[in-house]
Amino acid sequence: MNDDHPSYSPYKRAAPPRQPQPDEYLWTLTRGTERRRAEVRDFHDLGAELQIYVNDEFVSAQRYPTRALAALAGNAIREAYEHEGWKRG
Repeated sequence: MNDDHPSYSPYKRAAPPRQPQPDEYLWTLTRGTERRRAEVRDFHDLGAELQIYVNDEFVSAQRYPTRALAALAGNAIREAYEHEGWKRG
């Protein structure tokens, strides 16, 4: 390989490992001793993911084109839970 090639350098350092972005908390609902929580993880150009937790254990995720759509879906899920008797907190 030619050492003059712009993408090759024996002295070039590898990029640092990608740091995960923290989740954005949306809501927590309780009923008795059970808890449900929703968070959105933003992947910038790749969209956003709505993550659902039951008693602090991850149970599901759904990817959306934008963070706004993920938050909207999370709010719809919250409303459905509240309709079933779950309370905020």
